[in-house]
Amino acid sequence: MRSILSAVTAFLILGSTACCAAPPPPASSSSSAPAVPSAARPQSSAAESAEASPAPTIPKSKTENFQESAASASPAASSCPAFKVETLQTEQFTISYLKFGKPGGQPLVILPGLSVKSVMELADAIAEAYRIFADRYEIYLMDRRSDVPSVYSVRDMAKDTEAALDALKLSQCDIVGFSQGGMIAQVIAAERPDLAHKLVLGSTTAKVTDYERKLFLGWARLAAANDLDGLTRSLLTHIYSDDFCRQNEAAYSAYIHSASPEDLKRFIIFSKGMEDFDASGQLKDISCPVLVLGAKQDKIISPHASEDLQKKLRCQSYIYDGYGHAVYDEAPDYKDKVLNFLNEEKH
Repeated sequence: MRSILSAVTAFLILGSTACCAAPPPPASSSSSAPAVPSAARPQSSAAESAEASPAPTIPKSKTENFQESAASASPAASSCPAFKVETLQTEQFTISYLKFGKPGGQPLVILPGLSVKSVMELADAIAEAYRIFADRYEIYLMDRRSDVPSVYSVRDMAKDTEAALDALKLSQCDIVGFSQGGMIAQVIAAERPDLAHKLVLGSTTAKVTDYERKLFLGWARLAAANDLDGLTRSLLTHIYSDDFCRQNEAAYSAYIHSASPEDLKRFIIFSKGMEDFDASGQLKDISCPVLVLGAKQDKIISPHASEDLQKKLRCQSYIYDGYGHAVYDEAPDYKDKVLNFLNEEKH
């Protein structure tokens, strides 16, 4: 499976790919218990158009070896499901989303985490990475709103996502949220049970700690200072394993350095939006089945946060050993666990 990093474009805290050259799975532990007017901008997949979606330009000098190794591991482009990137305009905001999978199938909503650049740039890689879901599910990967206010909390993000799902006439969705996206997913499931059929929470927390707050605000300061080298080092070392960092540092650095001033402005706002997040008092309002996925070596969100979610939600959980925050990128069986949970009969 071609990953987004193997396309030489990197996700920041976004669980939507399998990693490049993923290692064998280690031992694990488990337990049970509307706005600025904008015309629609469809983006077609290779299956729908002769022109492939352009990837961000990255200097060959920084990525040559990475590209060569990734190309040798990549399957034919025809394996990518047909997809479209569309823009939804409401009275309050405009938001882009990626849509692919089985028309009329069970809706699967994916909420990505914090990203330096819009995940819509990586639509073809995302569709390919999630192709195992495409036979049964109609998949919607939601971006953040296009016109971001200067102060924009996780709860604001959740409210806008709820409004977008309503505008798309979706209900009883299976919702998968990673990191910041998992925070958004908790609020949606608690406040709008009509929208949530099942819930997967990956590498996330119900309440931001002082350590996490300092980390998020530190990223915002690095971006504000245009210290892209420092931002690259902090993000890469906190998100991925040491081996992964060594293999992909050049490509990741090139991706961060390709961010525009507007990209960095949005990143700063989204980073600050997590500093006071606390949904711990709302967990009792989540009534749908939940799967919590975490990692013991997570350097951003403590594994204790996953354990706390599992205890309070009395739900299924799986804590990986040997992986960090980006377990969703590096564990080869991660998406299989998500798919198996979603395919279980709801009791």
